[in-house]
Amino acid sequence: HNERSGLVLAGSSAGNTLVEENNIFANGKDGVMVAKEAVCLLQGNAVFDNKGCGIQIMTGATPSVVKTLVYNNREGGICIGKG
Repeated sequence: HNERSGLVLAGSSAGNTLVEENNIFANGKDGVMVAKEAVCLLQGNAVFDNKGCGIQIMTGATPSVVKTLVYNNREGGICIGKG
C-alpha cells in the first residue's frame, strides 16, 4: 500500500530481476511500473485494486509477464507504451 506505484523497475539495473509470487495491491498509482529499458520477469503474481494500471510498461522496457493475475485496476490491466 503506497501513495505511488507499488514496484518500479527501471533501467539496466533492473536487468534479470525476478518478481515472483507477490500480491501487489491498493497502490496510489500503478501496481508495477517497468521503465527505461528494464528487462525483467513478472511471474505468479496478483496485481489488483491499484488506482493506476495494474502493470505499466513504458516505451523501451521489455518485461515478460507469466501466470500473473491482473484485475480490478482503475486505469486498466496492462498498459503499454505510455510515457
